[in-house]
Amino acid sequence: MAFSGQETYCCFMSETCVNQSQTSMAPELGSTSTGLNIAVIGVGARANIAFNAVEVRPGTRTVAAADIAPAGRERAKAMFGDIPVYNNIDELIAAGGFDAVIVTTGDDSHAEIAVKLLRAGIPSYIEKPLAITLEDADAVL
Repeated sequence: MAFSGQETYCCFMSETCVNQSQTSMAPELGSTSTGLNIAVIGVGARANIAFNAVEVRPGTRTVAAADIAPAGRERAKAMFGDIPVYNNIDELIAAGGFDAVIVTTGDDSHAEIAVKLLRAGIPSYIEKPLAITLEDADAVL
């Protein structure tokens, strides 16, 4: 399954989508047949969403994280173990090594991050809301 750039999110959090991803997306994304390599952007209060969504799926693992706040980077190390933790989204994108991203940042940054990820061709799950304004939502779409 190739991404056309029209997709606004990757639904890897549900069992059906994980199974679909494992069979149809694995060759193109570099996933193994047992799961996905996930990066998390924003490791604040909402990071438990990502932790619970990823770590409970067999073979699906968190392999990188990014947070602009030093406390968020420390939390990432505590939550996810020995993984690369980046200072910002640009460093994370440049490093690569993941199949998809979960974004759990503050609401006001969702649209900007979504645009960067989608322009880079990275399947993404953006925690709601997608954007604060209609203008920002249109920019994402």
